[in-house]
Amino acid sequence: MKAITKTISVKNFTDLNIDKKIFLDESFQRGTDEKSSWEDTNKKEFIDSTLLGSAVNPIVLVDIKAALEYNLQTKSSPDSVIYFQNLLDKGFEYLSIDGNNRSITYKDFRNDLFKALHKSYLYDRGSSEIKKDFDKYSTMPSVLQEKYNDTQIDLKVFTEITSAQCRDVFRNLNKGMPLNHQQYRHSYPSDFAQYVRDNRKKYLTALSKFLGNKDIQELKGDEYIAKMACYAFKGEYSKVLLDKIYFDNTTRGDLSTYLRLFKSDSNFNSVLKQVMKNFESGTQHLQPNAVFDYFVTFWNYKLNNIKVEKPDEFYKLWLKQYVKEKTDIDTTHIIPGENSEYVFDDTIKKIPDHFRQWRLKYLLNKIEGEAYASGLLIQQEDPDKYFTQNQKFIFWERQKGICPATQKTIPFEEVLNHTKWHGDAIIPKDKGGQHTLDNGRLICAEYNIKKSNRIEEVI
Repeated sequence: MKAITKTISVKNFTDLNIDKKIFLDESFQRGTDEKSSWEDTNKKEFIDSTLLGSAVNPIVLVDIKAALEYNLQTKSSPDSVIYFQNLLDKGFEYLSIDGNNRSITYKDFRNDLFKALHKSYLYDRGSSEIKKDFDKYSTMPSVLQEKYNDTQIDLKVFTEITSAQCRDVFRNLNKGMPLNHQQYRHSYPSDFAQYVRDNRKKYLTALSKFLGNKDIQELKGDEYIAKMACYAFKGEYSKVLLDKIYFDNTTRGDLSTYLRLFKSDSNFNSVLKQVMKNFESGTQHLQPNAVFDYFVTFWNYKLNNIKVEKPDEFYKLWLKQYVKEKTDIDTTHIIPGENSEYVFDDTIKKIPDHFRQWRLKYLLNKIEGEAYASGLLIQQEDPDKYFTQNQKFIFWERQKGICPATQKTIPFEEVLNHTKWHGDAIIPKDKGGQHTLDNGRLICAEYNIKKSNRIEEVI
């Protein structure tokens, strides 16, 4: 890697941002590119430091044209050539690796989006004061506006660097204030990471109903959507599973294939769209864990072929009952596997999955009778007549991709191809078996047709 140090005036640097010449790749940011994660107090203090000449930490950029030429010459990173060429084609001159908050603060101050501190500053001919009602960029004293515009800031500009090395630089620069788990995951660009970011922007209003602004800026909204995808794929979520989805290319590919993330009509995207629409109407300030319960409920209905006929009405019913249980501080409950009794609200704060499973079952026992009777829920088909897509993927993973009857390899992309592979009840239904995970497997379709419904020993 090679970098040069240069100086630039605040005005010229801000002009580059306003003219969209600096690309703020969200992979290399602690927050989002829409707004700074700093509060107004932080922004005011930074503008104060700039006027005092004490904003000395360099902003780290990449000269896109120089980096492209370097990667073309070395031929060591084809991905980098594609990445930098794409940015150049879009008209960007620089890529920002570190300095997102400072860059956006300079731009926001120029656009009068916040006020400066009320105090006096020295300039070359004396001093001048920023006063109330004259404390924005456009109204501050002209001598101080000139001083601010002409202030020189330092840039560290990489000219010889690959896209992978950009990620390393970003992570190294943030060691002093460690990245949270989601910020670290997002520093690895991928289709899935971009899918999550796009949906966070798309459903920002809904996420804001149960996550604070600071949480969203620190990518908790991104993590929430990633958790939903992880749960839909694996039936649970954890740091280990989320890391695997982001960092393991095979798993990431499997997840996208199974959930068909990039198809608008996929089961996952249709559920995500509906639950986010419901959340936009309000969540009664429920904790994120509680709101996640609703997603799990809706997802399970989709898997079990239960149609939510009137989603908005069902959500109101669910939310009303959830709030009722949450505010009941007198009734305690026995949770399987726990020695203590808990009020409902305390179970919401618990991460272990057995607490969630208990909450789901308890709450649905309260509302499903009414929901079915009033037509809010409709069982479209007897779920015991077939194995769900989700169960087939579980069989495939449990069998390590091998048909237990023929020992043939089952390619992942063929799992849902019913002409080649069947979900099979080991003990047929007419002999007392049920379509459960314990009684199921994924086997060769040709073999299954020949076998009919005889019971055989499982290999």
